[in-house]
Amino acid sequence: MKKHIFEVIILVGLLTACGIQPDSSPAPSVTSSPSHTPTSTTQLTQTRLPPTITPTIILNPSQTITPKVPPGAPSAIATAPGLFTGSWSPDGRYFSFLSQTREDISNMFVGEGKGYPPPGAQNFYDLQTGQICSYPEHVVLQLNFRTGWIGWKGEHAYQVLTDDGDLVTLETPCVGEPHILAGVFTEPVLSVLTLSQSDHMALLYGKKTCWLYDLGKEAAVSLEQCSNAATFSPNDAWLAVTTGTNSDLTTYVYTAPGGVLQKAIPWKVYESPGVGFSGEPQWVSDYQFILDPTTSGPILVSLGKEPQIEMFPADLFDVSGAVHISASGSVDPDNGNLHIIFYLTGEGINQTFLYHTENHTVEKLPYTNVWWYDGNRSLLLCKYDETSSTCTYWLRAVDPPQSVLSQTPAPPISYPVESPDGSRSVTTSQPDVSGEFTITIRSLPNQAELKSWTDANDTYYFSWSPDNSSLAAVSRPVDPSLGSQSVLYIITFK
Repeated sequence: MKKHIFEVIILVGLLTACGIQPDSSPAPSVTSSPSHTPTSTTQLTQTRLPPTITPTIILNPSQTITPKVPPGAPSAIATAPGLFTGSWSPDGRYFSFLSQTREDISNMFVGEGKGYPPPGAQNFYDLQTGQICSYPEHVVLQLNFRTGWIGWKGEHAYQVLTDDGDLVTLETPCVGEPHILAGVFTEPVLSVLTLSQSDHMALLYGKKTCWLYDLGKEAAVSLEQCSNAATFSPNDAWLAVTTGTNSDLTTYVYTAPGGVLQKAIPWKVYESPGVGFSGEPQWVSDYQFILDPTTSGPILVSLGKEPQIEMFPADLFDVSGAVHISASGSVDPDNGNLHIIFYLTGEGINQTFLYHTENHTVEKLPYTNVWWYDGNRSLLLCKYDETSSTCTYWLRAVDPPQSVLSQTPAPPISYPVESPDGSRSVTTSQPDVSGEFTITIRSLPNQAELKSWTDANDTYYFSWSPDNSSLAAVSRPVDPSLGSQSVLYIITFK
């Protein structure tokens, strides 16, 4: 489970150019007083830019590429030495992704992806026409897709920064002329620190300050406290930002989009060799987030008229000795109950617990690798064999406590990625004797198989469309430098 978490952290950084921002881009140092009254700008003007170079349009992708597609796999949309998934437009029509040449890959250095998004071209696939358009990394207008992608606006318009710090709007991917939004910011904006899950809100890093930006209203307020360790609540109502030096940190909670400071929470970092840390608040509901890891154990913050703080020290779990506790929470959509999985590691300690907030029950789980599943209604647990090389997977309901385990259907499912409505899941299996992986799409909760195929590429990245009707899957080879190709598939459901 820990390995998977770190892989996801690295992956998030790599995907910046395609609409997802990195965890650890260079953070501004902000030490001003948090008692700041935000200011906003309401007078907006639109300045049309000079015509840019026309992006490349691939009219019939299937005729211009000849990818090697595994038997049973969907039809390939695009192939390149390197591909990274991006994001879907709100209407589910366009999918953005990054493509790399071998030269781009050779220009990536070790550790790229943690603050240094990969080089490459920005692409948009049109689900209605089947066409792909591509913007090279360096264009006349210096559109900064690499670190300046802000997000989608409306149905499929999008906004991106230029290298000069201007905010550019394009009404449709690769169609029409872009224009600058003037009057929103009083300084050049250099990069995007974080985006909300809906792409409606963004935290931007300016030349002198940071900006809380509302894409829909095209309005911004400046903030006194900001860093790249910042996250929005799922409903875009709150922004939590962690700042500080060394082990002493403070998490500031602002209203969104108003930027009014609601609470400041000081805490100390759990310091241990090999323990990863980003400082990002982890939202588990529209008004609750977890701070982890702290010296006193994970902290659950519940916002409201009087914000509540709940701590989970090691003695709650009846363990002794030095122990590191991390946490992952989710809300059951059927009953609204919040549940938290605690992962305890230390010398001779490797245990997992499930906490039921509705009745304050803590139960020890039989296996240590656990994921949320079926729209947070179930747990997916991994049981390794004695060699720790093969895993069998088991399912159980989150509620009630001590629910019965049942083994999952073959092939074993791992690292599930669910559609937004929880009706479908896509998983990648463990490698078989020939080293190939099985990708399986299932309906939930009945686990009925909808489609599956095998592939020698060892890594798959998935992205569901907001309307649950399409799935983008990128297959990446073990080592792109060996000549293997990455492939983009788009699977649609009626």
